[in-house]
Amino acid sequence: MGKFIRKHIYLVFILPALIWIGIFTIYPFFYSFYISVTDLNLLRMGTEEIIGMKNYVELFQNKDFIHSCVVSLKFSAVVVVGQFTLGFALAFLFQKKRPYRENKRHTAVGRTAGGSWPYVEMDSKKRKNGAFECGINPARRQS
Repeated sequence: MGKFIRKHIYLVFILPALIWIGIFTIYPFFYSFYISVTDLNLLRMGTEEIIGMKNYVELFQNKDFIHSCVVSLKFSAVVVVGQFTLGFALAFLFQKKRPYRENKRHTAVGRTAGGSWPYVEMDSKKRKNGAFECGINPARRQS
């Protein structure tokens, strides 16, 4: 018994997460699919019949739905392009020339383009004894 518990103790830790995912993700997904293939009416619950893909056929034949999808795609494209353009424009605008920084990765544009925010200054002038200065005095390092 003790060997079984030691071998499967991880289940105690992941079971709550699996229950949460099941209740709030998996069940609603399948229930919404079930509702979409029935003729459910909230006024007469319990009398729904499975009608298959009829709801989807009607949906994609509706010109208003197609128009709303096109408008949503256009809006999304404009917003994404606008955010990237504005972000890079502001990064270039606020970029400062810093004489003590030779590596362009540390500029505002470098941060926007994917550089991580917290980093160790990796300038060869600051390197002492194979260690980088990042708030720790390399001279006090104990071997």
